Amino acid sequence: MQVLALSYHHLPQHLKLCFLYFAIFPEDEVIFVDKLMELWVVEGFLKAEETKSVEQVAEKCLNDLIDRSLISIHNLSFDEKLESCQMHDVTRELCLREARNVNFVNVIREENDQNPYSQSMCFSSKSRGRISIQLINMPDDRVIEEKLSRYPNTVVSSIICFRMLWSMPKLLCFKLLRVLDLALVKCDAFPNGIIDLIHLRYLALSLSPGVERYLGEEIPSSIDIPLSISSLCYLQTLILNLPHSKGYQQREKKYPLILPSEILTMMQLRYLLLDWNYFRFHEPTEERLVLRNLQCLSGWNPWYCTKFVFRLFPNLRKLQICGVKEDYCSCTDPYDFRDLDQLEELEFHLYYSFLPVCPFFLESTPSDYLRFMERERPSLTLPTVYYFQPLVLPPVDAFPQNLKKLSFSMTFLRWKDMSIVGQLPKLEALKLEYRACIGEEWEVVEEGFPCLKFLCLEDLNLEYWRASCDHFPCLERLFLEECRFLDSIPRDFSDITTLALIDIRRCAESVGSSAKHIQQDIEENYAGSIEVHIRDPSKEVMTLRCLTSLTDMELRQILHRFLYQCINWCCISTISLFDSSCILICNNSSNKMIKILVHSILFH
Repeated sequence: MQVLALSYHHLPQHLKLCFLYFAIFPEDEVIFVDKLMELWVVEGFLKAEETKSVEQVAEKCLNDLIDRSLISIHNLSFDEKLESCQMHDVTRELCLREARNVNFVNVIREENDQNPYSQSMCFSSKSRGRISIQLINMPDDRVIEEKLSRYPNTVVSSIICFRMLWSMPKLLCFKLLRVLDLALVKCDAFPNGIIDLIHLRYLALSLSPGVERYLGEEIPSSIDIPLSISSLCYLQTLILNLPHSKGYQQREKKYPLILPSEILTMMQLRYLLLDWNYFRFHEPTEERLVLRNLQCLSGWNPWYCTKFVFRLFPNLRKLQICGVKEDYCSCTDPYDFRDLDQLEELEFHLYYSFLPVCPFFLESTPSDYLRFMERERPSLTLPTVYYFQPLVLPPVDAFPQNLKKLSFSMTFLRWKDMSIVGQLPKLEALKLEYRACIGEEWEVVEEGFPCLKFLCLEDLNLEYWRASCDHFPCLERLFLEECRFLDSIPRDFSDITTLALIDIRRCAESVGSSAKHIQQDIEENYAGSIEVHIRDPSKEVMTLRCLTSLTDMELRQILHRFLYQCINWCCISTISLFDSSCILICNNSSNKMIKILVHSILFH
């Protein structure tokens, strides 16, 4: 403890503030780095330097704390970026002690908390105005309001809730709030009183709509964001979430956010993280402004991926595009990224909807909008086959030329489309997950991926991967997860001298064996070292490969049994088993009816 205390006391002032901020988080909390650094920025701890953006300054501060052993790494992304961090118990005790000494934060928690330092921070009239709600048991609203009433209205500047609450407590009396994080509080509608909190820099909400009846079933009502949100002129981070499905038995119905185009007049916005959304007008209003501070835009609808719109975001660094299939298919001028000179990370993601979808604009009232529902996978009980047209990629010159990281999820691309991706001149990281590409065979074209360092393939139905070392000359880290039917890693990868890690999870044992052969070849031929991690090998796939020798009648009986189990039991493990076995039946059976049936269930 003395060594850590000495390390803390030698920190410069801005690093001390960044370290003390960890006292806001509950014990053993996994802290996501993007959120942490954004909170540092809006709190005013950090400022941009002459040659560094404020994001780069924040990243350096976090690395400094890690290098001094005050913070520990929890998880890295597949491209070696820091995703989350944690604080060791001993370091946390130091953090709480120092935070108490300067009245850094007030913590609302259970009265029986045993930690003397955290208990002493439960209330202080000298606090700097930060409130952290860490109640574990679901309290009555009156309990929260009684605890909040102890704090003077004029000193509270930050409220962050780390535990689920069923309703939003009365917070509107705190007129000087700069940070309001209610991402774990269920709000039936956008709380209009928030508009009066004009000093807000950071706002995170979870909007859970009420329930109506539509076509004989319960559906959520609309989520309408008021035009007056633009009055929050100091807002730097805006996060609007909708409830997500949890497992196959608890699919929650989902409705898109209806946004006012006035959001595009909020000049201070740096992070705009949205759930599935549409603008009230198809085109932004004439009052549109260039948002030069915008760094990260998540949940952007494909409808608005046009050259005209992207000119509004000249300094955008991260972009996630999300929508239903109709959004992707109905674009007249999609995916022109040429004006996004600073864009480094791009992601495409698709939502499923149970009902037919069409765009809607101001002429309709909220109650007239079509109802939507997100699905984690197609329903097993749908009476009709659901077809999806694969995402059409733009030509390579329409992509941002400084792009370093590209991700696809549920986009149903053809493997041949990867030839476009391979031409991106600075692409270093590629992630393909959950039906990002369809087809059993990926034969990499001659040009390959000359600059790619990190490759992640997850939950794909890929079986044969045809590639050589020349296609991935700079590859350093290869991740394979739940590629249950992949036969092996190309043996020629043993000649990729830069390869340092192969990480395999829930794949066939033959994939792990091929990775070990590659490891052995590299060690023998190049005197190099490579790490191979194999976790949870899928014996299920090897066991089910015996189905190839069965007759069509036997296959029909097995298929019928799995269908019965999945529809009536609806358990995740059964669906996983059904997934694997039926794909194998489909790939190996000569009966076309079985192939059509299985593919309609699994992929449409």
